[in-house]
Amino acid sequence: LHLPAFQALEAHWRGLAYLVMSTKTSDNLILRVLDCSYDEVKADFKKATDWDQTALFKKVYTQEYGTLGGKPYGVMIGDFAQFSAAKPDVDALERMAQIAAASHCPFVSSASPHMFGLTSFTDLNKPTSLKKVFNGLDYLDYNSLRSFTDSRYVSLVLPHVLLRAPYDAVNNPADGFDDFEETLGAGADLRSDKYFLWGNPAYYEAALITDAFYTYNWLAAIRGEQGGGLIANLPVFTYTTDAGEQAMKIPTQVMIPDRREGELNDLGFIAICNRKLTNQAVVFGGKTIHNPPKWENSTLAGQMANSSEALSATLPYMLNAARIAQYIKVMLRDTVGSFQTAGTLQNMVNAWLGTLVLLDDEAQQSVKARYPLRNARADVQEIPGKPGYYTATVYLQPFFQLEAIDVTISLVAELPPPAVAA
Repeated sequence: LHLPAFQALEAHWRGLAYLVMSTKTSDNLILRVLDCSYDEVKADFKKATDWDQTALFKKVYTQEYGTLGGKPYGVMIGDFAQFSAAKPDVDALERMAQIAAASHCPFVSSASPHMFGLTSFTDLNKPTSLKKVFNGLDYLDYNSLRSFTDSRYVSLVLPHVLLRAPYDAVNNPADGFDDFEETLGAGADLRSDKYFLWGNPAYYEAALITDAFYTYNWLAAIRGEQGGGLIANLPVFTYTTDAGEQAMKIPTQVMIPDRREGELNDLGFIAICNRKLTNQAVVFGGKTIHNPPKWENSTLAGQMANSSEALSATLPYMLNAARIAQYIKVMLRDTVGSFQTAGTLQNMVNAWLGTLVLLDDEAQQSVKARYPLRNARADVQEIPGKPGYYTATVYLQPFFQLEAIDVTISLVAELPPPAVAA
């Protein structure tokens, strides 16, 4: 049970099982699994002449989002790798970002402890400053990726999460083996992680996303203890120390204090934080890995630009904005072959956007979760030099979990041309 290869296999299946059992599937909420290894993904990226020639792009974009009648994916969860700042990982993340952006389908996976120059997340609190770590020369490629606009479609979660407690006949019996007991060995140091099964935290973020969609039909309610970010009933393990005292193995690989969580959030990581002495954890942050450009903050326009850029680097709002972009494309694709003008297309989009807007600032949070926009507008214009082609710029002003900022997100999509009159 403790062989690394077997633990990795068990972790994959248990992580997937957690997501499946935590998701209330329906005709509108579907889970699909693609069985592929990291080596296969990298080989696909290497073989293709460009990102839009990869098999993964064809699977995610062409076969669904880019096909009439297809069902676009809302989010991709990656369990084929734990990403570090090494060049091969950065290259793979760049490809994933491009595919995710083209498909308007955010990609959520896990960060490796090697991302922070560590061999285990148990040492995550040792560095004095994580910002200084990421300013090192080893992070040039990764920091360049973070400045790439498409990186706002990528989120990395940490640390590893305990998937099950060790088997024993009383506290955690193995199914079908009532008397089976997992032998940890005489003198085993139960403070060590090697005796425990740790898994990909991205599955837990995914479960928060599916729960938000099931509850509200939108995806912003995935942060904070009261805002949809609570993870309950995680496995814990208690044992007796050499001093005869009771101790508990917490369900996350490390206890993350508030200050470190803030550092991780500023660096674009989503941290799962265990509530001390409980089997619960909370996701407070929601950043993507994107490091948005900074504008002059001395003017109102600069302040608004900085706030808008920061918001577009946040996973909850990218999930919603991406879903809206998908719907608009599918809606307008149905107009192909009809005689439409920029004005009629604009009115059509704005009428639908109006159904998502809540005008009551005093409404309850549950109502705001169902109507995630405070304001919205679409501008449709004909593309110069391309008769019959239009571009739509959609401005979204999020309402739910706004955190005292008042900004817009701008999305641009090329619309299909109307039919040409005979």
